[in-house]
Amino acid sequence: MMGRGLALAICLLLGAGVAAGQELTANIQRRVNAITLDLDKAEALIRKGSADLAQRYIVGARKEYAKIFEYYPGQFDPDHPTLVALKKRIEDLADGVVPESPPPGEAEGPTANSLSR
Repeated sequence: MMGRGLALAICLLLGAGVAAGQELTANIQRRVNAITLDLDKAEALIRKGSADLAQRYIVGARKEYAKIFEYYPGQFDPDHPTLVALKKRIEDLADGVVPESPPPGEAEGPTANSLSR
């Protein structure tokens, strides 16, 4: 009888879909990273006064974000904090809202590496 209970519990867990708070899969995280890079580039361009050039990266980020939902339905929580924050960042940049400071690791001015090129 205990085996049937365990089997039922497994079926219920598998049938229940994705548990809230579950980590994103490697494929989804790879897409999140690609989106983040595009948004970082868009922010940098907007800060430099090239909002028209930034649109290319914002459009790319939107397309990549949509692919997460298209390619991996049911494999993640749509309300995952990472995805919610990413969507807000995409919308903010599309509306021209840029954070006050650059993302961590992005230099304000020229670096030694950029000067040597």
